Amino acid sequence: EQDYANGYAYSAQGWVVIYLHGAEFELRGTTRWLPGVLAHEIGHIFTLRKMGDDSHFLGLDVFHDWSGKGITHSQTGIEWTFGRTPPWLAEGLAQFAANICGYDTLDTHRQMVLRVAAASGTLMTLAELKGFAWDARRNEMLYTQGFSLVSHLYTTYGPKATNRYLALAASRGWRGAFRPAFGKKLEAIYADWRKGLESRYRPDDAASDGEYLLPQPAGSYQVETSPAPLRDGRFLYLSSRHNDFGQTDLYLTKGKEKSKRLFRDVTSVEAAEDGRSALFTATQYAFRQGQPISELYRYDDESGAIERLTTAGRVIRGCENRGIAYAIRNNEGRTSVIRIANGEFTTLFTPPDSIELTDVVAGPGPGALTLVGTSGFGGDLYELDIASREISTLADSPQDERDPRWSGSTLYFSADYGGAYDVYALADEQISRITHVSGGAFHPVLSGEYVWFSAYGSQGFRLARAKSLGESAPPFIVELPVPAWKPSLLAEYEADTYDHTNLGFLGYAISLGVVRSPGFRDTRTDTSGTHEYSFRSGNRAVTAVTGYWQNPTGVTAADIRLGWSTPIDYHGPMHFDQSAFEFRVDAFLPTIVLGGSWDTYDFPEVRYDGNAYTSYQASANGYAGLDLRLGEHWFSSLRGAVEDDFEFVDFGGNETHTFDSDPQFGGFLELDYAAVDQGVDGPVRGFSAYAKGGIPPKMNAATPDYSFDGGGTLYSSLNRFLFASASLYHAEDWGTAVKKWIYGGASAYCAIPLGLQLGTRGGAGLFLAKAYPGIAYLGMARQSQDQGEPASDLSGSGLSASGLKDAIGGRFRAREWNRSSGAEAFSPQSRVFSDISRYGLSREIGFTLKLKTLSFFNNPELWAAGIWFDAEDFGRDPAWTLTLTL
Repeated sequence: EQDYANGYAYSAQGWVVIYLHGAEFELRGTTRWLPGVLAHEIGHIFTLRKMGDDSHFLGLDVFHDWSGKGITHSQTGIEWTFGRTPPWLAEGLAQFAANICGYDTLDTHRQMVLRVAAASGTLMTLAELKGFAWDARRNEMLYTQGFSLVSHLYTTYGPKATNRYLALAASRGWRGAFRPAFGKKLEAIYADWRKGLESRYRPDDAASDGEYLLPQPAGSYQVETSPAPLRDGRFLYLSSRHNDFGQTDLYLTKGKEKSKRLFRDVTSVEAAEDGRSALFTATQYAFRQGQPISELYRYDDESGAIERLTTAGRVIRGCENRGIAYAIRNNEGRTSVIRIANGEFTTLFTPPDSIELTDVVAGPGPGALTLVGTSGFGGDLYELDIASREISTLADSPQDERDPRWSGSTLYFSADYGGAYDVYALADEQISRITHVSGGAFHPVLSGEYVWFSAYGSQGFRLARAKSLGESAPPFIVELPVPAWKPSLLAEYEADTYDHTNLGFLGYAISLGVVRSPGFRDTRTDTSGTHEYSFRSGNRAVTAVTGYWQNPTGVTAADIRLGWSTPIDYHGPMHFDQSAFEFRVDAFLPTIVLGGSWDTYDFPEVRYDGNAYTSYQASANGYAGLDLRLGEHWFSSLRGAVEDDFEFVDFGGNETHTFDSDPQFGGFLELDYAAVDQGVDGPVRGFSAYAKGGIPPKMNAATPDYSFDGGGTLYSSLNRFLFASASLYHAEDWGTAVKKWIYGGASAYCAIPLGLQLGTRGGAGLFLAKAYPGIAYLGMARQSQDQGEPASDLSGSGLSASGLKDAIGGRFRAREWNRSSGAEAFSPQSRVFSDISRYGLSREIGFTLKLKTLSFFNNPELWAAGIWFDAEDFGRDPAWTLTLTL
């Protein structure tokens, strides 16, 4: 039901899951996606199982967070799976498998991407090919280079050697099988392949991308596409300027002037002939279906108003012809042309099964539309007579013709006639070349004496303009096989052959870790002057097994974690610990969530008046509720919660259950808002906020009767190099006394590219991707009705960096902070954020350094270190942390 394109495969289960929306992906080009994606994903099943990935993975998850002050606690993890096939090889094999079936090819579009990268020296190294750790362009490059590398293996060494490699990989590992299969190590094969590309693809001195319409974008990658001229020199276009993940938004600008974003998640735009309006398609959340749906909208240039023209339309392209709106609809795998009026649409034309429509624009006259259709590789141009509903061919060569636009009786379009994409003009049955670019030219449109287009180069897609060259079209030098598509046969239905309600066991992981149970610096406490009570810190080992279940459609999923812990440096029992489960059902609106957890807290070597024993407390928590997405940026969650506490005491190996409370119930309601543009190095800009209120389970007298917390974070960046954020949060409890907290902070960090390989060649060592030095300020103030509380030192320094960081992260439990100075407490309701700097309640300045690396894993690792000082007294004990996150 959702207009979202994705496909993935589970080799161990033999599952292939596809979410398919027939939309163009700017970095891949156009094709018939359904057979190609099916062949690709099934290719994963066969190739990965041949390489030995035919059972559930066995992994190792080591976790620890080391703090230099007071306590340590388990926070992060490292998951390791031996011999996992790297993405470039897995994706390259799957694409080659689809190519063998006739559903994929290293077409001109992919060759363009390789040519530009080779000519500019930006081909990804073997170290960079190890994981999806990059922006949308380089992640797509991983597919392209993988396809080219695997094709190099088959063409250079032959199918017999390459298939032998797949068999050897099951026993020798994917890396160890290269030399026995091909006679060369991986790095030597990669060097040969890269040398061949760079020798063929050199910058063409005669090629020019023309004059760019917009300033140079920030960062190393951007999509600027689909220029749509309006009146007075202004124009609309699509851009990914505020994100790195392929999403494009609609912008309005006048050349080099500042651009204004009009709409998010826009996939196409087409201006009317008079420039007074434009139609665009955008994928927006549809509450009635609970899924993203692609709809058609109209932008009015005079008023600036935006009107939605369809509801549940599933429209992928739209245009206006003499004031009438037409569009391409993709529903249940079939494309058709529809006519839209008064919010309703009627089907005008449905092509034969062998053709899939990808674009529609106004034709040369009021009674015609120009269509782009594909029967396999590449597109062809057609003219649809609206009255008779018959189509005729405009251009149907073996090459790829796309992006048609009429100007009078001249048809401008993009094609790969010369082995690369350029803009061409068709007039009087003659085709002439308009551009000769070094990369590729797409989405042409005539504006005055210039042709505007989207030029692909070393920085992605940029808007450019050029005058006509007046050259004759080059010959068709690239011949691609075009499969003979046949209508699909009716499938015989067999009962119970596909029951998507059953859960399948996807895999499991074994976790090992060390958790430090906290003690206090002064462990001897005199109670009432007659008793002595103390306990010390201790370390315990935790072992856990986690299982993952899901049904193929992802409608239901379950995670179960069973953990045990045993003391390492103190005497005590082995006990149940760090266990949890969660079950989600997405078949309904809203989502049903059910879960719970069991966690323990050890007190090592307790001494009470000379008697020694070990104690641990346990907390059992359960929750059930509903998650509901309310719109594009709004989310809500309703939870009912139950909690119970237990205590166990061990005297010399004789464990005794000494206490448990009655189960107590509570509930929480949360509302979240998030409109954030994400970049690969962090949030680029935007705002997020949340509000949460509830009744906590009443475990003891200190538990509040009611609680509320909320706040927001503002994000921004400068050229995707300097990232900054500012946060302000408030928490309040109502019980025997009203307690209020306010948390605030600001942080900034830089993203510095490194691109260094440490260790062996061929990507086997540690690849240093980026460094992130940063600075942060954290502040906290508390107000309580009880003004007679003595000052206390919670962690030896009066500060708690981890507590404040939890607060700034937006999800925290309000902690009882006492004043460590004589300054007056203030109410967040009556004073502003700057007052945190004025009152000495709790303020910290932190210096952080993070390092993003790729080693033996398919995902990047993040190494982080931080040190936190009192903002007023740098001489006091600093807090510091070291973490590793995968």
